[in-house]
Amino acid sequence: MSVCIESVVDDLLSKARQFAVRSDLIGVCEHTDDVMAGDIFVAVDKGVDFAHEALDKGAALVVYDACNRLMDSVPHERIIGVENFHGVIRLLVRRVYGCSVDSVSLIGITGTNGKTSTAGFVCQILNTLGCKTGYIGTLGFGVIGLSIVKSKNTTPDMVTLYRYIDILYRQGCEFIAIEVSSHGIALDRIHCLSFFVGMFTNLSRDHLDFHKSMKNYAMVKRSFFIDYKIDCLVVNFDDSTGRQIAEEWGGNKPILGFSAKHTAPDILKYCSHGIDADGKNNMTIQYEGKIYELPLSIYGSFNAANMAAAITSCLALHYPIDDVIQAALSISPIPGRMQYLKTEQQINVFIDYAHTPAGIQAVLTDESVISGDTWCVLGSGGERDPGKRAEMAGMTGYASHVVICDDNVRRDSATRIVVDMLQGMQAKAGTVICRDRNQAIDYALSHAQQGDSLFLLGKGNEDYIDYGKCKIMQSDLDVIKQYSEIE
Repeated sequence: MSVCIESVVDDLLSKARQFAVRSDLIGVCEHTDDVMAGDIFVAVDKGVDFAHEALDKGAALVVYDACNRLMDSVPHERIIGVENFHGVIRLLVRRVYGCSVDSVSLIGITGTNGKTSTAGFVCQILNTLGCKTGYIGTLGFGVIGLSIVKSKNTTPDMVTLYRYIDILYRQGCEFIAIEVSSHGIALDRIHCLSFFVGMFTNLSRDHLDFHKSMKNYAMVKRSFFIDYKIDCLVVNFDDSTGRQIAEEWGGNKPILGFSAKHTAPDILKYCSHGIDADGKNNMTIQYEGKIYELPLSIYGSFNAANMAAAITSCLALHYPIDDVIQAALSISPIPGRMQYLKTEQQINVFIDYAHTPAGIQAVLTDESVISGDTWCVLGSGGERDPGKRAEMAGMTGYASHVVICDDNVRRDSATRIVVDMLQGMQAKAGTVICRDRNQAIDYALSHAQQGDSLFLLGKGNEDYIDYGKCKIMQSDLDVIKQYSEIE
């Protein structure tokens, strides 16, 4: 670390204390919505446009990249340009939040599918065991079951991520489960974090608009386990990339696994048996020669994998399996993740965030939840990997009836998205195009018969559809409640 950067950070902290209301409340933030009195506002790129707004909200200082000439014409003693901007900000964040970050045990969860559910299950188990556990991920940040504040990205920018960790630590969290996205790894959002547990769920096609190839995508995921300090690895041994990560895992560090297929001393084996007459999803866990039966209110074979991953992570934290299994029995479903509802017409409805080819296939081929004819309502996002659209739609071949609608179109062409999806579908009777998602769900509900299964895929618990210039409020759950009474 250069002495120059150290001295710049020392100077910034000194000036911040000069202008702050209280010197012990200095924080760092990157978004004006987060500004609190005494904060140092980091003006990244176009953030300089909000410098004065940040000061008006109580920021002690605004720090911007000295290479950004947009601020040259606005001299102000509390708006400061610095050289080596990113290096300064990284050290500044570590200086302000490092004590909190180093005092809490982090559980990092990466993989294409299952991060949100697995993190949510881990949090619920640990909280039931009496260890207050925070969550940072797709749902937002907070303590699941108490309060979750929505956030923009699965893995926030480094400044915001450290800030969230600090807030959760100050709220008394001993552990924090963090969804580690491939963007979060590649863009160095998890810079200098150490993890007590690093978990890998699975790998399949996603985010190729960013990574360009599956090889690059896999390398980024694997780099999490190579480039960061992780004390214990938890890995899905049913996934080829997971097995590769386990083989590459260095030295004498512990490895725990979960699997539906493999049996070994350090592998927790699981099996999902489907929904019983009481509406419970029965699951069997086998570990160290013991067998446990779990009647759960979570659904789907892949959710059984997520539960197995969560239980294994708690074992990695040295909790006895009997205590972990008992705590797991009280777990609640994660909103929008294979969320199960039965309508008055006895149609089984599942709301799920599945938005990858593998995720959609897993849902539509899951015999543990399917009954009667299978209905699928699905769209595909705009301004993302266009090659994924046809593959996603191709997986609807496992359904009896398909309704194609809009997802987050963003600034893309909704028509082009639909055309791309149709190219991946085999010609079949029963395919309907209804771009209005609410009407698409209504159509499926109106035509499905008693005992059929209806899967609303891609949106999960999102409450909007993004059309670029505007967001239209839309919630799959609200539509189901509006058009039919829920038992």
